[in-house]
Amino acid sequence: MIIRIHHCYADGIALMHVLAALADEEPAVGTAGAGTAGADTAAADSGAAAGGAGETPGLLTSLRDVADLVEKTIHYALHPLEAAPATREALGIAGEIARLGVLLKDDPPTALKQPLSGVKRVAWGEPLALEEVRTVGRVLGCTVNDVLIATLAGALGRYLDAQGERTGGVTIRAAVPVNLRPAGSGALELGNRFGLAFVDLPIGIRHPLQRLYEVHGSMQALKGSPQALVTFGLLSLIGSLPPAVEEPAIAFFSAKASLVASNLRGPGRALHLAGAPIAQLLFWVPQTGSMGTGVSMFTYGEEVQFGVIADRRLIPEPGELVSIIQAEFDRLVLLVLLGGASIVD
Repeated sequence: MIIRIHHCYADGIALMHVLAALADEEPAVGTAGAGTAGADTAAADSGAAAGGAGETPGLLTSLRDVADLVEKTIHYALHPLEAAPATREALGIAGEIARLGVLLKDDPPTALKQPLSGVKRVAWGEPLALEEVRTVGRVLGCTVNDVLIATLAGALGRYLDAQGERTGGVTIRAAVPVNLRPAGSGALELGNRFGLAFVDLPIGIRHPLQRLYEVHGSMQALKGSPQALVTFGLLSLIGSLPPAVEEPAIAFFSAKASLVASNLRGPGRALHLAGAPIAQLLFWVPQTGSMGTGVSMFTYGEEVQFGVIADRRLIPEPGELVSIIQAEFDRLVLLVLLGGASIVD
């Protein structure tokens, strides 16, 4: 069963709860009904959620936020002892806005940064065993997310090399959606509640272990950054602006990354729909602006499923990239089994 739904309705986490509400953890007996037993099993892995456009509160809400900010400024001017923590937070946010606007350069030109044809192609492969991914991460002191992102970076590097590009020493970025819902927030509502983190993908590093630790360092640096919160606010504001302003703003953001990479954790056990077991689940992440490639990583049960959607001008045969992802993960596993010895390329 294939479902296509506009991202304005909900992000990946909310849609997983919708799916869980429609499905059952056990085959339905007698009258068919929507079970909710699996609703609590959908959660974000390492704070990742599905990608797409941010929440759009409207111009009135944006103006109200500005008014609140002015009110807080006056309050802190009259009560300076309360201002220190807020000042530090404001400076952090202001610094992140400056970094996004000035220091974060546009992504380097590769085959992933070309004019789009508007025709998308999709592919997926055999899932990875979640326990194997966990074990590799545990042995190397990294998270599941680190392992998956590093594997993707290696696969993209090898794919681009095969297309005749020179990727040695090259780093591109992925726009990675980050869940901004408070922990333990209870029942989820539809809508979008995520920001974007621009994650470095060192596609020019061939050694799997070196590349993994490079990704791990970048991810650790982002954990203490307000970047996702800042992009959430900016995307919310952009959504309320007229097209003449909105389109250049989207182009500005999309120039900072070459693809969208979304990691979403789904139900921890197999679900049933209309009495039939759901053997496999995957999603394709939408892109925006000039970005024409999306890579999804979806955990269902004890498996991790990669899915690729790409403009055919960028990646004519996305199945080739999916195959390389599997091979790149196998290289990392082999490296762990060899105790960190070098692998002949």
